[in-house]
Amino acid sequence: MTTDIAFKKCLTCGKTIKGRTDKKFCDDYCRNGYNNQLKAGDNNYVRNINNALRKNRRILESLLPDNED
Repeated sequence: MTTDIAFKKCLTCGKTIKGRTDKKFCDDYCRNGYNNQLKAGDNNYVRNINNALRKNRRILESLLPDNED
C-alpha cells in the first residue's frame, strides 16, 4: 500500500504546512503579509487621495480667516 502525501507549501514563505488540509499559511505573520500585499495597490490609491485632500484642507485653512470655522 502506497500513500501519496502531498505536502502543501505556505503561499508566502514556502515552508511546509502542517495541520489542517485546507490551511494556506504556516502562521499568522505569513497570512497577514500575504493579505497586506494583495491590498497594497488599493491602499496606495486611497492613501494618495487622502494626502491630496489633506493638502487641500491645509491650503484652504491658511486662506480662510481665523474667525470662520
